[in-house]
Amino acid sequence: MSQPPAGTGHVRLTIRPTALAWGVGRTRPWARVDDEPVTVAWGENLLVLDAGRRRVEVYQLLIAEHAAASVEVEVPAGQEVALWYQAPYHWRSAGRMGTQPQRPSDAWFIYLVLAVLVLGTVYTLVR
Repeated sequence: MSQPPAGTGHVRLTIRPTALAWGVGRTRPWARVDDEPVTVAWGENLLVLDAGRRRVEVYQLLIAEHAAASVEVEVPAGQEVALWYQAPYHWRSAGRMGTQPQRPSDAWFIYLVLAVLVLGTVYTLVR
């Protein structure tokens, strides 16, 4: 890893989609740092930021912003901070973001989909 320029630090931002996220192939993640847009992609992103307290926000854009999550982080000069963003299963739910890997915020949606599939299968087999 290269050293960031003097007075700056790195933020290693990992942006993970969910396996069942509808529309992930058609959308891309977007991010802002202190309300300024930055270019990011699914996977690992290395951001060089001025040292100090920074607000990092990740969201997706379909018709409007959704699945947003943000965190304030202290970026030390000459060092690296790791952040993880996890997209939700359902596009209307919020994403999750933190200094550790995150789990999707809406596991209930998966249980609902599975329940509908199981009930539909049972209904089809019984009738």
